[in-house]
Amino acid sequence: MVSKKHPFSHTGFILLALLACTTAAGHTIDFEGLADRELVHTYYKGGHGLIEDEDGNLVVGTAGTTDLGVTFFPDARVAVSKSVGGSGNFLVGSNPSGSRVGFFLQVDSGEIGLQVENGFKDQLTFHYSSPYATGAVSLYRPDHTLITSIVLGVTIDTDPTGIFKFGDWRKITLPFSGTAGYAMLSGDANKIAFDDIEFVPVPDAVSSFGLTGMSLALLACLRRRR
Repeated sequence: MVSKKHPFSHTGFILLALLACTTAAGHTIDFEGLADRELVHTYYKGGHGLIEDEDGNLVVGTAGTTDLGVTFFPDARVAVSKSVGGSGNFLVGSNPSGSRVGFFLQVDSGEIGLQVENGFKDQLTFHYSSPYATGAVSLYRPDHTLITSIVLGVTIDTDPTGIFKFGDWRKITLPFSGTAGYAMLSGDANKIAFDDIEFVPVPDAVSSFGLTGMSLALLACLRRRR
């Protein structure tokens, strides 16, 4: 038996796949892959982290393996858990993922900044632990105007030994409308940590235009075959 070929067989499925690709997928930053106390820098933009040499100079560190379009500034660093040989005061398994979290050391900066190329939309989701003091997260548009902000409450010190104080991790979702260009995660230096930062990037205009053009061409082809 020979089945009749449906006009929406192969071309239609390709068209649907291309249209699906125009919807950006969410990204998660978990700080895995970087060294203890390494500056994140452009690691998540296909660049590299920065590490301090014996003289205190910053040199090229770990190379990034993927480009999420994210640059961190000015003092965003990585802490590896003490339970696996790092300097971070948290147990592996207490934080949302892996053995690494993000934090900052400089008192004068007081924050971690992350800028997303082309911006991000809808919401920012993250986990944090702050057993000493409150923190805050603020979202800004690409033109630097404030979109929204939230105060982060003090978390619970779950370790009676005082070694692994960062054991209470809380998930926060901060919704917003429009497009954000960057986020500032702030608190007391070396007393707040972040993990699993999730966002949905705004699709690149050129890539979206190209995919849309291909989709329209396939749609025209499909109509001619009917």
